[in-house]
Amino acid sequence: MKRLVIFLVLLVAAIGFTFGQEVVLGKTQYYGAYTTATTVSGTTVNNMDVFVQKDHPYDYTITWAADSAGDGTDFSLQLSGSIDGTTYYSIGSAVTWYVSASDTIIKFTNVAVSGNETWTIAQHTEVNAQHTEVTAAYLITCSDTLLYSDTLNVAAQTNTVGAQTVTVGAQTYTIAKPYPVAWCYLRVAATGAGSGAGCSVDGFKVSIVRRD
Repeated sequence: MKRLVIFLVLLVAAIGFTFGQEVVLGKTQYYGAYTTATTVSGTTVNNMDVFVQKDHPYDYTITWAADSAGDGTDFSLQLSGSIDGTTYYSIGSAVTWYVSASDTIIKFTNVAVSGNETWTIAQHTEVNAQHTEVTAAYLITCSDTLLYSDTLNVAAQTNTVGAQTVTVGAQTYTIAKPYPVAWCYLRVAATGAGSGAGCSVDGFKVSIVRRD
């Protein structure tokens, strides 16, 4: 029985190393790396996880390096986020990593290169229907102990405001990027496309920048 338990522990450890690695960031830590090489080949999915542990929004930049070209096929990489480390949601679409030589690096980041995005509201017409505006009666009191005291009674007023049509010109708004995220976990899932020699990847690095 003891041997069986030891075997299962070693098996779980081996599977965790081969198919899922993790970078754990402390609550005040904003950079982490996983430098042990792993092999991506066939249709096996290799997950590289980041336990972010932040109680505030943040920007992220993730890089992953390949130190061998493998069998010359490409790899599919999907970035995703999770709040519980169990259910993951895709962030954008999968990207293809063409590893044609060693020392090739791929990057994921929410920091936009352009820095801004533009929204335009087209010219349009706003119509205010005819309506009635009512002002209730009120008093204006003036009191001066040296001269006089007086009270002015202002009667209620009812005004009919005719319909109005206003043409509003086109408007353009520029919104600064990036939009911060707040995932507790980030994951890059790598899936090989070939059946030959695997590609060795290492140098997984993540940088977090606080956004308030």
